[in-house]
Amino acid sequence: MSASQIRNLLIVLALIAVVAVGVVAWLAKNGHEDVVAAPPVVTETLSEPVAEPEPEPQVAEPIAEPEPEVAPEPQPQPEIEPEPPAPEPKLFDFPLPPLDDSDATLLQQLQQKIVSKSVALLVDEGLIEQFVVAVDALSRGQVTYNQLPIERPVGRYKVIEADGKLYGSTANIARYQPYLDLMAGMPREHWVALYQHIYPLLQQAYERLGYPDQQFHSTLLVAIQRVLASPKPSSSVELVQPHVMYEYANEQVQALDAVDKLMIRLGPNLNSKLRLLLEGLQQPLTQWQPE
Repeated sequence: MSASQIRNLLIVLALIAVVAVGVVAWLAKNGHEDVVAAPPVVTETLSEPVAEPEPEPQVAEPIAEPEPEVAPEPQPQPEIEPEPPAPEPKLFDFPLPPLDDSDATLLQQLQQKIVSKSVALLVDEGLIEQFVVAVDALSRGQVTYNQLPIERPVGRYKVIEADGKLYGSTANIARYQPYLDLMAGMPREHWVALYQHIYPLLQQAYERLGYPDQQFHSTLLVAIQRVLASPKPSSSVELVQPHVMYEYANEQVQALDAVDKLMIRLGPNLNSKLRLLLEGLQQPLTQWQPE
């Protein structure tokens, strides 16, 4: 734009300004008309366009792989202990009477359990005391014929003669068979249970016998082993009769302890049966110990 053009523009603007001032003054003087302000002149300024920066390339962030889920270790289940089995009812649970008054109670229990008429062989007085005395003697290889818990055999020992020699008769089996029937008349478990139940009375009787510091149970085990250690008889053993009583012709046999000669006198058949009965009692009795 030239200087003359600028000058003309300024003159025009000045005239416009004078006219505007006059109008305003007139309006202010009259006061009943609203004054409307002329809109401001906006002068546009042309500028060169500014280049927008190119957007930076977006760098994709690495996608984190999810961590593998680890299954929780199974918690051990608390072990449930099985309930202990109910104790089996006792075969014998009767109240123990005093030792001096024990015969009637003990005989009643045995008569209810022993399925054999041989129960009549049991003595009815001092049953426990006599049993303890007999066991003590057997442990030393002796037999107390006058102190037994059973009645003595009925009748005399029978012999037969063959070729001028004497031998025990097989008829003697009938004398001793009832005693084995008595033992076999009650199961082994019942004999053991009865023994364990009345043991306090047996121990009391044993102490009265003169053994205050020893266990009767140990003596019983020795007695059983002593009987089982006796010799097994042959089918026939020669006898002699120097006096009233018979003796064994073999001096070595005659010199044996009383329990050995008694086992020979039973004969092979009854001897084997008695051994089986005692062996059946020996094992459970060995495994048990009194409190």
